[in-house]
Amino acid sequence: MSTRDADTYRWFDNRIFSSILLSAALFWLGKLTWDNLDQLAETAGSFPYGNFLGALGPAVVALFTASVTYCFILAETSGRVISFSSCLPYYLISQIVRYIPGKIWGIFYQARQLASQVGSREVWAANIVQLAIGTAASAIAVAWAATLVFFNAHTAFVTLTVLTIALYLSLRKKWIHHTIRRLTPTAFRSTPSLPIDQPGKIFLSLLVEWATYLLSWMILLYGTHSPGDAVVISILYVASWILGFAVTVVPGGIGIREGTFVSLGGVLGFNPGMLMFYALLARLLFTLADLINGILAYVFVKTHRSST
Repeated sequence: MSTRDADTYRWFDNRIFSSILLSAALFWLGKLTWDNLDQLAETAGSFPYGNFLGALGPAVVALFTASVTYCFILAETSGRVISFSSCLPYYLISQIVRYIPGKIWGIFYQARQLASQVGSREVWAANIVQLAIGTAASAIAVAWAATLVFFNAHTAFVTLTVLTIALYLSLRKKWIHHTIRRLTPTAFRSTPSLPIDQPGKIFLSLLVEWATYLLSWMILLYGTHSPGDAVVISILYVASWILGFAVTVVPGGIGIREGTFVSLGGVLGFNPGMLMFYALLARLLFTLADLINGILAYVFVKTHRSST
């Protein structure tokens, strides 16, 4: 069998696997919705929809800040000075691309558009590092929420402080970078030994990203839940995001993220129908935020090209 035929079969197998997984996820999500349809309708009928518009602004800022974090990581991983005027918009546009064929194609888009500045391996390496850092930050948030639910506010504060300091040190000492480099040597084959020092900028960008993310949920659930419950629900969504992001062959983690969110919340005693409504609302909120950022980035790119 030729290399071309092998690649074709591999692509076909991936499409089949992706389709099966997506179908299973949507079936699971449909069953959860059907079983809790009355509760979902009741929550939808009483929800203050003005909160959605208020939450959209912080959501846009949170996702934009994620692009800033990525560009800092790309600069550090590649060891090159990165033009933010191209890195930011192409990253934001790639977040729309990933919804249609899947997340991997969003990375291909970044690599193609940034080819004049960095190699494709460096783009892949930066995405892997960003995923690792984001997962570490998400794990901290989940641990914080767990101590908030099962212990008390003081324990949660101490846990958050200790783990946040640990995250900063891991960025400063580049533990995450070096760990990922050892685990995925192929992606880092052509990358340098991180001569550009960006940990402080990455850390501050992460803080802004998380603060605005939590703020968007606080506004979204204002008047319907206590601030503590709003935080816990937002972190449940983060926990489901980790699994949804890990399943790269499913576009946007659709079905996986929502089903996990409802299941985890049900364990903590939240109303499944209510959680299903929030899952759908959050999907719409952050998808719309991605679209706003992506459209603005596309307009910027077109305007910049025409002016040059």
